[in-house]
Amino acid sequence: MDILSFLLISLKLLFFFYKFAFAIDSISSSESISDGGTTIVSVDGSFELGFFSPGSSKNRYLGIWYKKVPVRTVVWVANRINPINDSSGVLMISSTGSPVVVMSQNKTVVWSANSTKEAKSSVVLQLLNSGNLVLRDEQSSGGSYLWQSFDYPCDTMLPDMKIGWDLKTGLERRLSSWKSPDDPSPGDFTCGVELQGNPQIVMRRGSNKFYRRGPWNGITFGGDSDSSHNSVFEVKYVNNEDELYFNVKMIYKSMFSMVVLNKTRYLLELLTWSETNQNWNVYSYVPKDYCDNYGLCGAYGNCITNQLPTCQCLEGFNPKSTGYRDWSQGCVRNKALNYSKLDGFIKFNGLKLPDATNSLVSKSMNLEQCRVKCLENTSCMAYSNLDIRGRGNGCAMWFGDLIDIKQNLKNVQDLFIRMSASELGTKERPKMKIVVIVIATAAVAGVLIVGYYIYKKKSEGKGRTDHKIEDLELPLFKLNTIANATNNFSFNNKLGEGGFGPVYKGTLVDGQEIAVKRLSKISTQGINEIFNGDQNEGNTNRVVGTYGYMAPEYAIDGIFSIKSDIFSFGILLLELVSGKKNRGFYHPDYNLSLIGYAWKLWKEGRPLELIDPFLGESCNELEAIRCIHIGLLCLEHQPDDRPSMSSVVLMLGSDNALPEPKQPGFLMDRIPQLQPDSSNKPEFSNEVTISMLEAR
Repeated sequence: MDILSFLLISLKLLFFFYKFAFAIDSISSSESISDGGTTIVSVDGSFELGFFSPGSSKNRYLGIWYKKVPVRTVVWVANRINPINDSSGVLMISSTGSPVVVMSQNKTVVWSANSTKEAKSSVVLQLLNSGNLVLRDEQSSGGSYLWQSFDYPCDTMLPDMKIGWDLKTGLERRLSSWKSPDDPSPGDFTCGVELQGNPQIVMRRGSNKFYRRGPWNGITFGGDSDSSHNSVFEVKYVNNEDELYFNVKMIYKSMFSMVVLNKTRYLLELLTWSETNQNWNVYSYVPKDYCDNYGLCGAYGNCITNQLPTCQCLEGFNPKSTGYRDWSQGCVRNKALNYSKLDGFIKFNGLKLPDATNSLVSKSMNLEQCRVKCLENTSCMAYSNLDIRGRGNGCAMWFGDLIDIKQNLKNVQDLFIRMSASELGTKERPKMKIVVIVIATAAVAGVLIVGYYIYKKKSEGKGRTDHKIEDLELPLFKLNTIANATNNFSFNNKLGEGGFGPVYKGTLVDGQEIAVKRLSKISTQGINEIFNGDQNEGNTNRVVGTYGYMAPEYAIDGIFSIKSDIFSFGILLLELVSGKKNRGFYHPDYNLSLIGYAWKLWKEGRPLELIDPFLGESCNELEAIRCIHIGLLCLEHQPDDRPSMSSVVLMLGSDNALPEPKQPGFLMDRIPQLQPDSSNKPEFSNEVTISMLEAR
């Protein structure tokens, strides 16, 4: 027994000296850490936990700092609110299984880690290689913790630490600065993810915002001047039913780094340790420039760092204040909204998206559904894709005045801002003009066709901002409205004349330009000859039309119906997408007309080759392919197979599935011919071949 007792005592002594000869990374419920005694060190030696005094203060705190960095850099403080004024502090695990810091002289608890989870066995308090202090079951292998310091950050975010929300428990993880280098108690400088329709990172001084990062767009934070993908770190963002947070992952795990709130300069800094210089280097920081100051230019103001004045109004707006500009008042609209479906949207690009405090999002909506939903709500002032990856998906909508906008050409996310239809109509310098024709008979009025001119343009103005006009309704008009718009069908407003009568340019009271075609009383192609009211089609005595746009049954047999105009509209769609005229088009490789070439590409699954390269990045390929699809449906050889104009309007404005087109009419091969001499132009009639027809 004496030998056995000696051996047991020896083993205990060896274990005791081992613990002090080699750093320990954890303590059990029967152990403690006292001020001036031992510390806890992570297994890899990166971090150390113990008692310390900050700066010139004599107060004592329990904290975690970098072990291998010669300049003591504290990353977490337990009792930051309740300091200890002497060296009597002790860290232990209480009888309830929670870590506590007590003052040994009077047994006062100055800090306690309140865990809501119950342990299944004895517990261990362990400092991980990440710098995370965790409380876990002794038999647990890790990953599931009863409590962790990463859930209660101070002024420092370490790699893999989450800043944001546990949505199941309501726990918020927010950074808060030290009051001073000598006082780690919470200061007025905070940074966190704010819960709202479209969450965003916000930095505050007290209750006031002074910096905001744009919402996450699937790749980075919208409008960020710093890329989240670089050679040093990556940003991860998670938003699901359980959690909402972001964190930073270092690409090189051996590099010491941290994100810190700099109280002195009110900056959020990413610091990396330099072994060469033996100091912390600032890798990046925010706010970065003058325009990062929150709401600097007021509502609808655009802050442009490298221009004077720095604040400028978005296109379509003017400064609210006159004389000496008080940009905090922002900008007001040039033309008031209708707050109805008569409003439209202009596309802006290269902007930091507005403050999303008053916003709603939907992950299931596409961009078109988002537009419609926004237009229906009179408070909705803008919309955008929620996620820009791929072709974009999801919907984000802004309500009320748009604020905190900054020009940032690196941001490729489109923002569609609500505008009055009259404001849309004033946009000039169109690069592409699209004429949408709605056909309506009105025998008394004598008005046949009303055409809206809708413009798509790419402005070369300030900031290379793109504009795209969307959403113009196509209403019916009274005769007096059309007469006033065209100055009573004045000769000065006449644009041209066709077989059915003259076409006039007009301007509505809201500034919208229109084209009006009026039936001619002397035309031999009038109502008596478009057939009777109870007929679907009729025969004309004389065929007159524009070569390349007439339906085959009309050009060859003189049979005209409402489906004949559908054929012409189909050709127009193909011309708009391809940038080529049907008349005179000749493909040298296939000897095909534009219709024939479009049909060949469609059958071979290559419709993208028809799209005009001039459209460039402004072209939405899916929309262009849909236009080609609809155009081919309009060009079906049999009139009954073609859709009605109302169906065409519905197809153009929706994402519903479309039927497969059948072979169109006029698929003859074509060889180029010289233009006939103007003196030999024959009058085209039913007896003359289509190749002899000349354009008006």
